[in-house]
Amino acid sequence: TGEDAVDPPMQMLRAIPLLGLTPLFILWFGIGELPKITLIALASFFPVYLTLFAGIRGVDSLATALAVPLVLPSQLLERRYDVVNAERNAAAATLALKA
Repeated sequence: TGEDAVDPPMQMLRAIPLLGLTPLFILWFGIGELPKITLIALASFFPVYLTLFAGIRGVDSLATALAVPLVLPSQLLERRYDVVNAERNAAAATLALKA
């Protein structure tokens, strides 16, 4: 299952102390903003992952079974896909204008 494939490596990475990674990040990325941002992103990733994992495991099987007939029609899914692409394009254009 996905749980067996994803969770053990994530738990292994979570056990690495972030303070021990600080000198390595400075060596790899140099002294600047990138090691700081990477450490903050890494430190905030694991609480988000653990909360997401607990939330997915906490979904009742009855709720999952009841949600199957409520699958969105393909037209709505296509429109959602178009909205997501429009948001990505807008973000890319904003970044391009800032550069």
